[in-house]
Amino acid sequence: METESQKRILVDGQNVLKHNGGKVNLENLESLRQWSKENGIQLLIVLPKTGYHLDIFSKTSDIRFVNYRIHDDSALLQLAQQLKLPIISNDFYREFRDLYPDFNFDRVFPFDIVCNVFITKANEFFRVDTKNMGIHHQKH
Repeated sequence: METESQKRILVDGQNVLKHNGGKVNLENLESLRQWSKENGIQLLIVLPKTGYHLDIFSKTSDIRFVNYRIHDDSALLQLAQQLKLPIISNDFYREFRDLYPDFNFDRVFPFDIVCNVFITKANEFFRVDTKNMGIHHQKH
């Protein structure tokens, strides 16, 4: 289990921004940041360095830009392998598995955003208590 100071995760920024429809939705990023804040998890969001992203996110400390000539997924995996951090993404990275044989792809956690609430299996990795997150389980 990670300690409080070790609760860090990389985020496939493009994947989160374009979740549910393929168009950039800044509310998705806010839902992610709210989840992070509520659970004490430090984010490092990886985005390609494009004019659009730079205009919107240039003064944001939790975003790391990668050169647009480098595939952002490859850069994300390389960073995750170097820093030994898990990733939030709905991508399976099949085309990169041979390039990063030392990375544990079981540490890529899918997510969903429902009614602006960020939901991910990363909670299980960090052992986050979901009782106070608006998630209710019915008793049978």
